Amino acid sequence: MKKFIHKTNKYLLENYPTLWNTKVVWILGITAIIHFIFFFLALVVLQIQKLFTKEMLSLFFIEMEWYFLV
Repeated sequence: MKKFIHKTNKYLLENYPTLWNTKVVWILGITAIIHFIFFFLALVVLQIQKLFTKEMLSLFFIEMEWYFLV
């Protein structure tokens, strides 16, 4: 992992020094990871709440098939 970070930093410093100085690449990468984590957590929590409130176990599994097909 350190090698990847070092190579990326070196490439950005040599080719795009302004972009390297602002650390935009690392900030966008970290925020994208955090975004996907919270997105999938919300998806799971909302589906579980829907299951408990409406008691639609069969509908839950039918809807989940669509998420995996997309």
